[in-house]
Amino acid sequence: MKIKLGQVLSFIEKSSTVLSILWLTGGVDTSFLALVAYPTSVFFLLMRWKETLWKSMQELFLWLFLGWTFLSVFWAANFSASLYMNLKLVGTIIIGLSLGIRYSLKEQLQILAWAFGLAAILSLFYCLVLPQKGIMAGSLELEGAWQGIYSQKNVLGRNMTISSLVFLLQLMICTRYRWLIWCGLSLSFALVILSTSKTALVVLITLLALMPLYRALRLSYSLLIPCLSIVVLMAGSLALLLLSQLDIIFGSLGKDATLTGRIPLWETVFTKIWERPWLGYGYGGFWLGWEGESADIWRIEIWEPPHAHNGLIDIWISIGLIGVILAILTFAFTLLRSFWYIRFIEDASGIWPLWFLTLLFLTNFTESTLDSRSIMWAFYVAIVISTHRKVVEYYTSIFRYSIKPKLTIIN
Repeated sequence: MKIKLGQVLSFIEKSSTVLSILWLTGGVDTSFLALVAYPTSVFFLLMRWKETLWKSMQELFLWLFLGWTFLSVFWAANFSASLYMNLKLVGTIIIGLSLGIRYSLKEQLQILAWAFGLAAILSLFYCLVLPQKGIMAGSLELEGAWQGIYSQKNVLGRNMTISSLVFLLQLMICTRYRWLIWCGLSLSFALVILSTSKTALVVLITLLALMPLYRALRLSYSLLIPCLSIVVLMAGSLALLLLSQLDIIFGSLGKDATLTGRIPLWETVFTKIWERPWLGYGYGGFWLGWEGESADIWRIEIWEPPHAHNGLIDIWISIGLIGVILAILTFAFTLLRSFWYIRFIEDASGIWPLWFLTLLFLTNFTESTLDSRSIMWAFYVAIVISTHRKVVEYYTSIFRYSIKPKLTIIN
């Protein structure tokens, strides 16, 4: 059977994308994958430079936000550190663009399943065969917690949470190789448990509980409004119940009412924010340990936090209030499009944008996951581009034919 050049290039492109995502998940021994990730992503984007420019430049607020981030190097507290972090961020964005421009959401989920499946298998191998690397040791609290190929148990927990969601959606989409998908889902969920990351487990349970609500968004408006009213009432009642039992809840999770020191940290960080509220200290120009402005934080917070443990606060201290406004606008418009997407795309892949944005919001409440080498950054860029592209295609077809077309999902 003759193999065409296009098929070979397609295989190389998908394989390199899988390896790029595996690298972005943050594995400690996967740095060599960067040698594959960046060059191949740039090569395939340049091969279709017209398509790349057309599809990527349509999203105004994303580029305003990223452009402001890149400009922050000129007023950064540490020019060289900010420049280095911005260059790393460019590489991450390139991989996100490659995902969002080249693949539909259904194809993206297939690629993510392969990448996270590899991450899960490698993590299992590290824990069973190389326990000195794969299992944490030291303090009593961390002793025995699985970290797999990652530097910390929470990173494994967060990645396996995403992996669980991806494999669950694949179960809803695929009719073939379901046993393999079940294996991926089971292993991912088991690794969340074995990581002992309570944050990851709570986020995963929350997202699974939201699944029926997200699917209800596809109902007709006559049914949707009563359903949402009931959900709001139930959520309000649950919130009141949780607020009245905060001490018990925090105690069961091994936390305290200060979120393990995060609230005092946020108060301290804001004292530095008010010194440069509009522009911040530059992307990557603040959290530099004892060598940077973060030294003022470390003198007060003796546990030496590496970041603000809140995504929005980290954006504020990095690129100022203007950056925060641009970030919120980008997120808000993408969130609106994700609601549109879930109503008009009947395939289970239509749930992914809203599910991921919820995950991004929840994880960035007590962590900061928008580092320059961050899988969350790449997925966010891909979803912003993908949802915008589909909305443009939909309304362009309406304008062209003056009828509501039937959307089809291309496998």
